[in-house]
Amino acid sequence: MKFNGFDEALKILQNLMPEEQKKIISGIKKTQPDLAIELEKSLITVEDLKYLTEKMLSEFLRDIDLAELGLVLRIASEEVKNHLFSMLSKNLKQEVEESLKGAPVPMKKVQECHDRIMKIVRHKVENGALVLDPKSSDKLV
Repeated sequence: MKFNGFDEALKILQNLMPEEQKKIISGIKKTQPDLAIELEKSLITVEDLKYLTEKMLSEFLRDIDLAELGLVLRIASEEVKNHLFSMLSKNLKQEVEESLKGAPVPMKKVQECHDRIMKIVRHKVENGALVLDPKSSDKLV
């Protein structure tokens, strides 16, 4: 069995509270800034969007380009796509699907869109506007 320190560190961080994650990553930044950046990027992924509530999705959609979301969903699981589409209006769904099912684009463009959207997601999580935790009690009822 091969040991991957990055993956193990990521698993440990994922099981901590956000405040604890920030504290540890801040310490790592002092000696290994590149590692800290990669850990931050890996803590929240496109797959975490399946934890958005309707209210959070509505807030999130105000800050992103729907065509870019469609491109990013090309690399997301069916579970994430289904979850998001189940909460979108017919018009918004159609706009996202146009990009999702549109002509092929270079992977570099998809990655650029992914990076922009995930930067927004990370910012909103840090500010408390989004809660992407499957165990969270912040679910709307």
